[in-house]
Amino acid sequence: MTKRFLDMHKVRYEEINVMESKKGYEEMVKKSHQSGVPVVEVGEHIFVGFHTTELAKALGINRSLVEKIKAKIKRKHKD
Repeated sequence: MTKRFLDMHKVRYEEINVMESKKGYEEMVKKSHQSGVPVVEVGEHIFVGFHTTELAKALGINRSLVEKIKAKIKRKHKD
């Protein structure tokens, strides 16, 4: 869901598969202090899990638009 959110807003990002990259896993744990995914880094902010409101704020994305997209993602996820 996080990737879909970023893609919908045309946010460029680097995806690191921490199951395949020991270095990526170690860096994620060092920055987030845990091993759950997804972990998103925006500037100095670290987000663990899918938190649209906080992520949108850090990225400067319009919140009312985020709520509409969030509802759309939930509908697609149920299908």
